[in-house]
Amino acid sequence: LMHWCAAVSHFVVMYTTQVWYFSGGLKQDVDRADLPVMLALKAVGVCCRYHLGSMALGSLVCSVAFPFRWVLEYMTGMARLDGNPVGRVIGACCSCCVSLYEGVFGPIGRNAYLEVVRSSRPFMESAWLSQDILDDDDTVHLLNGATLLFQALGVGIIGTLGCMLTQFAVKFGINGKDFNEEGEAWYVFNVSGEAFAGTCVAVFVAIPFMMLFDIVSDTVLYCHTVEGLWQVEDEPVLEETWTDGIRSYVSELIGCACSWRPNKLMATSGLPMSADDYYAEVAGHDDDGANRGSGGSGGGRGGGG
Repeated sequence: LMHWCAAVSHFVVMYTTQVWYFSGGLKQDVDRADLPVMLALKAVGVCCRYHLGSMALGSLVCSVAFPFRWVLEYMTGMARLDGNPVGRVIGACCSCCVSLYEGVFGPIGRNAYLEVVRSSRPFMESAWLSQDILDDDDTVHLLNGATLLFQALGVGIIGTLGCMLTQFAVKFGINGKDFNEEGEAWYVFNVSGEAFAGTCVAVFVAIPFMMLFDIVSDTVLYCHTVEGLWQVEDEPVLEETWTDGIRSYVSELIGCACSWRPNKLMATSGLPMSADDYYAEVAGHDDDGANRGSGGSGGGRGGGG
């Protein structure tokens, strides 16, 4: 039930964000009157009328696959650290786990609802399609890291402010009430405990807003990627003319001629020689050939004499 409620809330946020984005939300000259009225309530109605089955299936599959996906995702992240010896060992020993994550458990997650919202496809089909779309853009990995850092900083700052605000209220009082006066009903004998309680309340309030930022940023990135794919599909395909064919043929001939250059004319360091060194080497080979030719003809004449 908790996963189903989370799926519905994800659908509402993603639906609202996608309608805002494709209505020109990132443009500065867009009138807010173009957006539907009470968009969040409309998203709830669309979800309950058309996508209850997808939400139920998605919540069931995600709840069952969550522990396996969490473990395999961590192992896959470690295996992808090529510069780390531990990552290389994990990648060599647990390659089957990496394949299992990428082929089975990777697509099953919150991102599947992005495609359910956009194209109204079934959950499993949307999971694979959204995975293919996000794999075409490497920005998603950078965004996930930046979003996680922003969430951690946001929760930490808000929790610290809650702790400081509680201590300030206890020390200086509120509405003329002195919480340091013994014998009063509102006397606080343990300031540290009250400060810790204020920190917990502040963190509890901040987490939903940080999660909302994460969902909105992922949705905007997904919409941007889909829009880029649409622009690529709409670009006209230019047919190759006879001049382009001749130009490519001449380029291939030049490339083949350059490939005929002997390898011994390369520097010993493995890098290409400069133009002056190359011509000096060619001239040296020509001089050696001429000397050998003159010496051979002189020997012939001497033998004849």
